This record gives sequence, C-alpha cells and structure tokens, in this order.
Amino acid sequence: MRRCRSLGLASGYGIGLMCVWGIIWSGVLLVYSDPKAAFQRLECRDRKKEEEAVAAVSSINGSLNSTKPANSSLRNRKIYGVVGGAHEPTEEDKDLREDTDKSNHILVWQSYPDGFRHRLDWVTDLCTSFRGPGWSWHNQTLPAADYPNPSMLPTPSSSTKSLMRIAVRDFLIWYFVVDTVKTAIMADPYFWGVVSISSPGPTVTYLPSIIANIAPFTKLYRLLLSLLATVSALRTNLSSGSLFFALLLPLLNLHIYTRAPLLEPLLYPPFWGSFTTSVLDKGLAGWWGKWWHQLFRMGISEPSRFLIEKFGWNPRSQKAKLLQLFTALAISGTIHAGASYTTFNPQSRPWSGPFVFFFSQAFGILAEQFVFKTMGVSNLVRNWPRTLRRAGTLVYVMAWFYITGPWLADDFARSGIWLFEPVPVSLLRGLGLGAEGEGWWCWARAWPRWWNGVEGTPWWRKGIAI
Repeated sequence: MRRCRSLGLASGYGIGLMCVWGIIWSGVLLVYSDPKAAFQRLECRDRKKEEEAVAAVSSINGSLNSTKPANSSLRNRKIYGVVGGAHEPTEEDKDLREDTDKSNHILVWQSYPDGFRHRLDWVTDLCTSFRGPGWSWHNQTLPAADYPNPSMLPTPSSSTKSLMRIAVRDFLIWYFVVDTVKTAIMADPYFWGVVSISSPGPTVTYLPSIIANIAPFTKLYRLLLSLLATVSALRTNLSSGSLFFALLLPLLNLHIYTRAPLLEPLLYPPFWGSFTTSVLDKGLAGWWGKWWHQLFRMGISEPSRFLIEKFGWNPRSQKAKLLQLFTALAISGTIHAGASYTTFNPQSRPWSGPFVFFFSQAFGILAEQFVFKTMGVSNLVRNWPRTLRRAGTLVYVMAWFYITGPWLADDFARSGIWLFEPVPVSLLRGLGLGAEGEGWWCWARAWPRWWNGVEGTPWWRKGIAI
C-alpha cells in the first residue's frame, strides 16, 4: 500500500481496499477464531454413500463404545434426512423433509477436511466467502441455513432454474440503472472531482434550474446521486457474480469440481436488508447494522468480539456495545481510507474524508439513541401514527448524511471513481442522451493489449495492460 498507486480509474481505489481487507480477513481467520475447530460448510453428497458411511461409523462406534469416529473426515458431520440437522424438523419442515427423503443427494455440514484436494476446496471457499452463506458462521442478517432447501446439484431443479431467471433479471435491471447513473453524473463536473459539492449545478435539461442554482438543493442532489451510484455499482457487481455461478457454472458443468452446493438458492440471499424495517424503524443504527450490504460485516465485528472475550466482559453490557460500535466503524473507515490512499490523486484525504465519515456514524447512532431513549422522546412519540414516526426517523437519517456525506462523496469524486466506465454498451448514450461524441460502444480503448512502455523499458515491466 505504501508504495503502490494506479493511474487506472477506480483501480487505485481497489488496491488499498483489497490490502486492508486482506489484513482484516487474515486476522479473522488466523487470530480471532479457529476455523478448523469452529467452522463448518454445507456440502453436497451422494445419499446412498453417505448413509453407508454413517452406518459404518455408527457400527464401529457402537462396538468400541466410543463417540469418536474412526474416520476423522466424518467427524462433526450433520446430515439432513439421516441423523438430523442443526435442529430437529418442525411441522413447518414436514414437506421439505419429504422432498429431502426422495432426493438422491443430501446436504451435510462439513468441518475442516483431511484430504488435501477436499481441504483446498474448503479453505478456498472460506477465504473468498464474505458473508458466509452456506457456512456455520454466516452473517446474522442472512437467513438461517439450519435446514436448507434440498434442490440438489447434478441436474438443475425448478428452484435452480428460478435462481437463473432471477440472476439474469437482476443483472439486466441493474445494468440499465448503472448506465443511467453514469450518463447523469458525467454531465456534472462535481463527479469529475474539479468543483465543490455546493457549486452551481450543470446546465442540462433533466436538472431543474431551482436545483442547479440553489446550493443546498445542489448538494442534496449530488449526495443522493452519489448514493444511487454507489448502490447501483455494488448491486451490478454483486449480481454479476450470481449470474456467473447460477448461469454459467451449470452451462459449462463446472460445479462438479467443488463440493459446495453452488446451485443452491440459499447461497444467494439478498444483498440488502429491508429498508422499511431496518432504516425507517431502526434509524441510523438499522441503516448500518441491518440494511446496508453485508460484505464486510464478519471482518468488522470479529475483532471486538475477540477483545470482549479477552477482557471477560458481558457481551450485552454497555461498554461491550460501545466497543463493538466504535471498533466496527473505525475498521470500516480504515478500509475506505486505505482505498483512498492508493488512488492516483495526491490530494485525496483518506483520514479527514472517508475515515471521519464512517467513524462519525457512531456518534450519530449514539445521538439518536440519546434523544429517543435518555431524553424520553420515545415515550412522547410512542402514540404517534407509525407513518409519522417513520417519517421522523427518515428525516433524521437524511439530515445526518446531509451533514457528514460530503466527507465521503467528495473523496470518491477526487479519487476519480466516477470516471471509470462500467458498461461496454450504453443504451442511453447510444440514443444521444450523453455528452457530445459518446455513442453505443463505451470500451473503445479498454480491451487488454500488449504494453512495451517507453524506449529502454526492461522486459519485466512489459506485459498485458488492462
């Protein structure tokens, strides 16, 4: 990080982000927890072979009067439809259990394996799984995987086909959204990183003059557009991953090379929580804790859990909650500060920009709790209509982001993130809605090519440029 920058638009941001996240995730897997002892992954097995293996182990255990299996690769497996799961099925699971019993395959919880190839598969999945769907440590905001849907791998089931349709639909929708946002922001010099957030807006037909010429409205417009651009960019990127795993894997028959049930719908939960129940009911705390995308949640929450255990604190105590809050947001700020630090712009402000933005959210959450709990405001508004209470919560959240948002939004603009071209083909710009000279094809100079450098460049600094 100290020595590396990139002139590639948005590429420099990714360098710092990946470096800091690599440090954090290494801490989670190597310091704050013991994956070999604590983590398990859902894997797909042949039902007949698995039942025979379990029966053999049970027979050996019975004859030796021991609870430890002779074959440690079967240790701690929990097999659905054979020896139960993480819980005994309820009445609500009855139909699901009947479907499972008819399946030729079965899902099991697999702890750290013995064989090298199996272990490599298991560890690779662990290291690249951000939110942990299909893992015993999955984020608390994800649906529980205690008794999964038994749509199995070799032939795509109806649920898998539905997953394919959803993946294609979501990708196309968000592709169009990100194209629309990109077309809009390139008409505004603020997103080029050359003017302030409250400077007069661009003179374009779709922006009313009342917004373009009044500084508070211009600032609000740019903050909202920055938020939409961030959400659409993340959503398009994440949906492209679902598209690859749900569509291309079965078409190329690549899913057979891993034991992970990559065609299981439970591995592709929503990336965001419910805005209504999370933000409108929980406010700023719900925004960050339950609604916002959960990619970094495990990494930013484990250090505080580790410290609380080391200190011997009660996890529900006030001091433990404060430690969790400030640690999580400080880590979030550090991730984005590192990303800002490795951009090409020497005027980026990683600590006074993105770090301060994220760390300040802790004070916004505490202020929210103080007003509504300590000062007794909650008793005052408890009898208000629910719609009015939610409107008040939304106003507070928007006001807080209106104050703190420029610390992050300005840094995004200065770092050149919005200059990156995310789509190869633009429908809107092809129809003439973009800047003069833009057309359908947006990646005219973006294809990988061989780069020789200037005269005298050594061979090890030549290669494929992206």
